[in-house]
Amino acid sequence: MGRLQVVFANPYQKFYEVFGFHPKELTKDLRRKIGSDKGMLVVAVRKGSPAFQADILAGDIVKKIGDIEMTDLKSVDDAAGMSACQKVTILLFRDGKEITKEIQCDSLP
Repeated sequence: MGRLQVVFANPYQKFYEVFGFHPKELTKDLRRKIGSDKGMLVVAVRKGSPAFQADILAGDIVKKIGDIEMTDLKSVDDAAGMSACQKVTILLFRDGKEITKEIQCDSLP
């Protein structure tokens, strides 16, 4: 019997399933504020998710997941595929400071 392949309508849905938060591309103002074009804004965190357990907050900017810099949709997809069922380090920008969090990612459904 073949393996069921899950197809997501939302381009960030796979990322949300693995990490438990919704990312959004940075606005011009946010890029200027952090002094970088790299990063994804956390807009929502699912209660009980890996992101929730790691104390990642809406408003945080994710700069890097493992060795993958967050720059665009492809980097988000790469991070979700690489990180499922693994513990990874996430580099965040919060309140003017870079901080790191360890997160144990969920597997894909």
